[in-house]
Amino acid sequence: MHHLKQVITQKSFKLQGYADDTSLLYKAETKNEFEEKFKRDFDLLTLWFKKHRLHLNIKKCKFIAYGYKIPLWADSINLSLGIEKLERVLAMKYLGIIMDEKLTWREQSLHIQGKMRGINYIFYHLKKYVNQNHLKKLYQPLYESNLNYGIIHWGGSAHIRPIKVLQNKVCRSIMNLDPRTSETEIYRRMGKFGWKFEDLNTLRSRLCLFSKINQNSK
Repeated sequence: MHHLKQVITQKSFKLQGYADDTSLLYKAETKNEFEEKFKRDFDLLTLWFKKHRLHLNIKKCKFIAYGYKIPLWADSINLSLGIEKLERVLAMKYLGIIMDEKLTWREQSLHIQGKMRGINYIFYHLKKYVNQNHLKKLYQPLYESNLNYGIIHWGGSAHIRPIKVLQNKVCRSIMNLDPRTSETEIYRRMGKFGWKFEDLNTLRSRLCLFSKINQNSK
């Protein structure tokens, strides 16, 4: 991708990528402006692919229109990769995080909830064979690792309540607490082995901010 940035100097898009996941980001005021920019850039990309003997998997290419208020013309956008029409989607998974067109993070929340239910089920059955100390030690690598991923992006959304309910439920189960036990008491009992969701979000956000400040100061 480094060479791609060097070769395409006349591009209209902002290039974002990691490994083989690459995104082209556009900003446009009108449908015609967007389509013209994309067509010109795709012609440049086609030449670059041919020069480097690379093949674009068109079937894996999608596009999504982001915005607080999606313009009406977004429904009539017509983008093509050669003879193939590019499909518009309302949500897209990128680097393990699902982003919907208005960035409400609803789809990401549903995705996380699905994972959490599966892990809750595992902990429910582990209780029959593993003592409480071992369950607490397993909680962070199995549970919090999934919550931590990308939490600085979606952790402040309006769709986190079901995730918190599932998290509280598994912690109560680990500690053999009454279903009515408060969050404060749950995580007091969990101690260093478990963090309340809001505290996890705050911690990761501060670590990210500290890392950015540290990089800029060098």
